[in-house]
Formats: sequence, C-alpha cells, structure tokens
Amino acid sequence: MKSVWKIFKSHVELLEVISEDFTEVLTGAPKTPAVLGFLTTGVPEFRKQGLMFGYDAWGEGRNMDVFLACYDGQKGTRYQLWSADGVMVAAINIYDFEHGLKGIAAVAVKPEERNKGWLRVLLPAIHHLLEDCGAERFALFSEVPSMIYEKFGYVRCAEEIQKFLPSVAMMRGQIQPNDVWWKSYF
Repeated sequence: MKSVWKIFKSHVELLEVISEDFTEVLTGAPKTPAVLGFLTTGVPEFRKQGLMFGYDAWGEGRNMDVFLACYDGQKGTRYQLWSADGVMVAAINIYDFEHGLKGIAAVAVKPEERNKGWLRVLLPAIHHLLEDCGAERFALFSEVPSMIYEKFGYVRCAEEIQKFLPSVAMMRGQIQPNDVWWKSYF
C-alpha cells in the first residue's frame, strides 16, 4: 500500500492511500500555492533513485552498483519528497526504536535540487507526520555541518556519544541528561 501526503507550511495532510500508480494521484492533485510538495512512502521502485541522491556523500569510492547493493535489505520506512509538479527531489529513511525514538537516516537531496530549500520542506514534514503518530524524539548522524540540522532543533550529543566521527550524533526532542536508554542507540 502506498500513501501520499500534501505538505503545507503549517501541517502535513494525508491525501490518499493507494494501491495503484501513485503518479496519477500526484498529477491529478489540486495545485494550489499553499502546497509545497508531496511526501510518499511505499514506493520501492524509487528507493534506489533516492539513495543515488546521496552517492556523492556516501559513495566512498565504490561504483554505483556496489554502493546501492550496500543498502539492500535496509530496514525502516523510506519516504520520498516530490515537488508540487511531480519531480522527486529528496528522500529519507526512518527507523523505529523504543521510547518514542525515531532514527533519521540516508537524508539525500537530488544534487541539482540542493540549496533550493527542499530540506526545509522535508524535515518539518517528517517531524509533523511522525509526531502526530507519537514520536517524541529523533536521532541522526550528520555527515554535513551540524548547523544544518540545528536549524531544525537538533543538538549535538555529548562527546562520549561521538563514536562514529566524522559523522556527528545529534538528537531532537525530549531527552533528559540522566536518561540512559538513548545512549544505547549510539
């Protein structure tokens, strides 16, 4: 089953749950200036395309086929962000953990769409959607400067947690300094 949400500046709204070609939903959806884009999930045929958006950052000298094979069997839920005119511009993977924690992974914007504000559309949409479903906190490892995610409420974790540098561990949400459970995520 595939789901399509409309993204507005203030909220994310489920547009339709479908089992056929979702592109018909995107092209037939009303285009109003308030719609920033569409968020989809359950579209496995676009998984590799979204991962390719991050090849320049994560490729580590591997050829594309080897790079993509590393993500075969990846768990979590893959979301795709589409512009209002139906172009896939970004992708993100979400992992479910205990205690209301969601793991953010493989955040990638199509190279030719970078610096156009798509991350400012994608992350708030994901936060709205998952918080409406009970998520209380988010964790990620950043390969880009921390300040990019700080704009969305993420803070750098304590140095004792930083086990995968240069990827920086960051958190967003209700975390208490004496909480021990979240340290196991890192």
